[in-house]
Amino acid sequence: MIKGKKGEAKTASGVRIYDGLQMESYLKAHPTVLYRYQANTYGLVILSVLAAAAIGLAFYIGFGADLTGFWNSLALALAGVTVLGVIGLVVYWFLFTKIHYLATSDQDLIIGEGRKVVAIDWSLLDAQTLGFGSLNPGQARAAVLSVKLGSARYRLRLFTRWVCLKNLQGFMSTLLLHLQGSSETIAYDAEEQGEKE
Repeated sequence: MIKGKKGEAKTASGVRIYDGLQMESYLKAHPTVLYRYQANTYGLVILSVLAAAAIGLAFYIGFGADLTGFWNSLALALAGVTVLGVIGLVVYWFLFTKIHYLATSDQDLIIGEGRKVVAIDWSLLDAQTLGFGSLNPGQARAAVLSVKLGSARYRLRLFTRWVCLKNLQGFMSTLLLHLQGSSETIAYDAEEQGEKE
């Protein structure tokens, strides 16, 4: 979740929170590439089939099964909870694709949630702050980078079972190019310090 007062850009050591018109003026000043999420159609279809099966089970239990009052009520309640849970999951991830996005500019990594946006200066990001060390290469179900800047944490969902970035390769190449540029700058600064001493 992105927090900040409406219409106010907060700056805290390279992290800025924009809302509405401020983001429009930022976009005019900085060329930005937008990365939208797309639903994993197969995953959401499987969830929808499960919801339909749970609805069918609920109708069978309610009208066709020969269960006594308590067991009938229990079975209907469990089927109802399953239906609501699965439908809620489908709706959540569908809305996630419409509301959340990532973007990159020459100056910042941008994490968007509707009209609220967090812009993180590239100079603050490295492999450690992006949480590359916590990624498990064998974990094929999800890849989420957890950006840690002081006490603040921001999640960059690259892909999950239900959604993924439309242009994941483009986003990762931009991210890695900026990280490579910052690590080269750090190495160059360290070499200069060594020569001065």
